[in-house]
Amino acid sequence: MTKILSVLLVCGALVLTFCKQSTDQKAENNGIPANAAPIQVQISHLNCWSEGGQFFVTGICNSQSDQWQKIWLRMEALDSNGKAVKWKGDAEVIFPVFSAAVPPRGRSAFFQGWPLGDFSGTPDTCRVSGAGAIGQQAGPVLLIEGLSGVRMQAPANPGSGAAASSELGWQISAELSNPLERTAEHPRLELLLFGKDNRLWYAAVLNPEDDRLKEVLKMEETGPILPASKRRFGASVDYTNLPQALQTQKIGRVEMLVFEDK
Repeated sequence: MTKILSVLLVCGALVLTFCKQSTDQKAENNGIPANAAPIQVQISHLNCWSEGGQFFVTGICNSQSDQWQKIWLRMEALDSNGKAVKWKGDAEVIFPVFSAAVPPRGRSAFFQGWPLGDFSGTPDTCRVSGAGAIGQQAGPVLLIEGLSGVRMQAPANPGSGAAASSELGWQISAELSNPLERTAEHPRLELLLFGKDNRLWYAAVLNPEDDRLKEVLKMEETGPILPASKRRFGASVDYTNLPQALQTQKIGRVEMLVFEDK
C-alpha cells in the first residue's frame, strides 16, 4: 500500500507532508474484499489537483448506512474535456477511507495520490463514489469538542521594527470525548486542513500511541479512554511541505474527526 501521508517532528511542531514517490498500488486497487456489499455514501468537500508529479484527491465520506461499516471508495479520473482517464489500464481506483469502522450515518476523511505517469491521459477532475463496505461490530462513538485554532505568526523581517508579519502555522487545541459506555482502546485523530478558499486541501491520521507524536501532540495522558471521560490535547501545525495551495493562501479553518482503530 502506498504511504502518501507522513508526520514529521521539527522544532516541536507537527510537520505534515505528502510523499511524492511512485510505488505499486495494484494490490491496493484490488484490496476490497470479494464479499463487500454495496453502500450508499455522500461525498462532501471533494477536491482534486496535480502537484509534484502526482494527482491528489481528498474529501469527506458521509455514510448513509444505519450499520457500522468499513468503507471503500472508487475514484474515476476525468480530463479537462470530461473524458474518462484510465489508471494503469483500469477505469477506477479503489481505496479505503481513514476510519477502520464508520458508525451509522457517520463520516471519515480520505486523502490519496497517484503518479501522473500511471494515467492514460492528464487527470483534471474526478468522481468519487462508494465501492463497497464490510459490516463491523459496534464500537465507541468518539467526539471532538471545543476545537480551536490560533495562527502562529512572526515578524516578516526580524529586527526591522516593521508591523508586517508572516504566518508560520497553526496552534490547535481540543478535547477528545468518549461519551458512551464503551472504552476506546486505540483512538485515532483525523486532521483536516481547509484553505481560505474553504476547500479541503489536506487530511491525515494522527496516532496518539505513536511515540514520535506523544510530546508534540500534547495529550493530557495516553492509553485507553474510559467511558464518559474526556482528554484534552493540542498540536502545532507547520506549513512546511503542505500542499502549495495552503502555503500560498494559508489555512482558513481546521476540522478534526476521530475513530477507534481495530
